[in-house]
Amino acid sequence: MNKIIPVLLIAILVLSGFGIVVGVIPNILLLDYPYETSEGNTRIKYIFYFIIPVDPNRDEYFIKWNWSDGYFTDWLGPYTYGQPTSASHTWIYAGVYEIRVKLKNMNWTESNWSEPHTITIIEGEPSEKPIINGPS
Repeated sequence: MNKIIPVLLIAILVLSGFGIVVGVIPNILLLDYPYETSEGNTRIKYIFYFIIPVDPNRDEYFIKWNWSDGYFTDWLGPYTYGQPTSASHTWIYAGVYEIRVKLKNMNWTESNWSEPHTITIIEGEPSEKPIINGPS
């Protein structure tokens, strides 16, 4: 049976002491909200959601996902600020993975990779209920 487990990731604009300049993309930080999904199983498709950060210039962005297992998405988009996006991934091998995203604006300027969202993938079938830590 192929199960799909959704995970929501939200981007926070990190302005580390500088203003937004045309052609510069501030660093982004992934937050896993409202659930802290930190464990999963091999051969299960996980869907991750990401919200494009608010941009005063109202630029459109492309997004690339790094699944930390040697696989990346192509550049997806373009998306406008505040728009939710999603991508899915299935890990084949057990391990600890750090999911990251990167943004690119219409001028082809790229952000740095986000801070990682860590997920531990284990072998075997998932339990009846996925392990989700967060508000109940």
